[in-house]
Amino acid sequence: WRSVVRTHRETVRHVEDIVRIATYWLPGRFADSDLPSEGLLATVNLASIWHDSLAEPGPPAGLRPEHVGEDQARRAAARQAWRLLEVLQCVEAAAEVAADRTLGDSARVRLVVAIEALKAAVKLRLLSTSPHALLYGPTGLDGADDA
Repeated sequence: WRSVVRTHRETVRHVEDIVRIATYWLPGRFADSDLPSEGLLATVNLASIWHDSLAEPGPPAGLRPEHVGEDQARRAAARQAWRLLEVLQCVEAAAEVAADRTLGDSARVRLVVAIEALKAAVKLRLLSTSPHALLYGPTGLDGADDA
């Protein structure tokens, strides 16, 4: 699969984008479709993170090598923390909707607090690798690729 992703990266991204766009059609079209829509979107985003890690074995987009230095252990720790932060951001909406549906509002609030606490801990881990590691968000939507 790695060779397919590396060879046909643009095709894989295109398929991911098509599925991502399809998730926007689900809410409002069918009764109670927000949970499947959020679940599908989280799954596609997780697959996209996995495909990015297969296609580009280096640091994730937005995590600049000059911000973490030359130490390989520090780079590996920053890369792992960055990927974990991406994963948490991908699944938090789906987890929140699932918790609200199945366990109720109080469980949803507890889950949101737990996810936010975990994200804060991961960000602190990134800050311990380099004070510049959080200059760009893990989504890459804030101009990280422009500089």
